[in-house]
Parts: sequence; structure tokens; C-alpha cells
Amino acid sequence: MLVVDAGALGPGDAFVDQKHEHFVAESVSRSTVGQDYGRRLNQYAARGISTYLMVDVLTGECVLYQVPKGDEYTSAVPYRFGEEIGFSLAGVEVTVRTDFKKIR
Repeated sequence: MLVVDAGALGPGDAFVDQKHEHFVAESVSRSTVGQDYGRRLNQYAARGISTYLMVDVLTGECVLYQVPKGDEYTSAVPYRFGEEIGFSLAGVEVTVRTDFKKIR
């Protein structure tokens, strides 16, 4: 999931300028777990994505990353599946339910 400024994407657009990106949520998979917790995480921070939610269906945990500085996030808060996650996004209070299922 990607949250961008209104009007940042038009019909048929495949890419959005990173200055319009505010939130990304993704699920970890077995085949990309190393990349998800490494290169991808660092790339999102370096691009200035203010809030990144990683949903790890392998561990049953979500991690909310915020406050990017360079290629790292200075805040990483873990949540177990079933907990609600609350944060502010561009001045709007957001609540994310984590009623996900852990896979084996």
C-alpha cells in the first residue's frame, strides 16, 4: 500500500515522484525477507518516506518505522498481530488494525 498526495498519480501512471510519498505498507515474504529488512528498508528511509509499516507474516509482528534520517529510521516500534497501530500522517490520525494471520 502506498499513500501519496492527491493528484500525484494520473491515469496510467506507474511511478510517483518520491516527494509525494508519505506512507508505505508491505508484507514480508520468505523469498525476500533479507531484502525487506535490509536494502528495501534503507531505500525507503533514504527516499524520505516518513512512515513505513512492515507486516511480517512469518513472525506475526508488524514494525512501524518513522522519522527517517539518512538511510535509516530513528523510530521502530513493534506490534503483535491483533494490536491496533496509531500514528499521524500528514496531520491526520490513522489507525491500522492488524488482524493478520501468521503463516508457517
